[in-house]
Amino acid sequence: MNQLEYSDIQKTIYRSTCRKPFIIDVPAMNFLMFDGTGHPSGSDFQTACEALYTLSYIIKFDIARKQLDTDYKVNPMEVKWNLDKSGATTAFTWTMMIMQPDFITQDY
Repeated sequence: MNQLEYSDIQKTIYRSTCRKPFIIDVPAMNFLMFDGTGHPSGSDFQTACEALYTLSYIIKFDIARKQLDTDYKVNPMEVKWNLDKSGATTAFTWTMMIMQPDFITQDY
């Protein structure tokens, strides 16, 4: 079985220990994503998180390992937040995502 490791560019993006700012070209990447609204402690956020990880692990074990004979580490979840503080309470809008390896495409 092939073991996939992070590419050097992904290590630079996600694990950099550089103490000075620097610029890199970020390549196009595949993500599984959910868009949603609501506070992060709410049930919608929790349900989306569970579904996103479930899908990521199904792809890893049922597609990558069984069909493509490749193993990899499931990436950490990332969340892009949009906060609207114009009302009496803060309204949360978010996009939850987990990056997928390059060989995982819409065909799988």
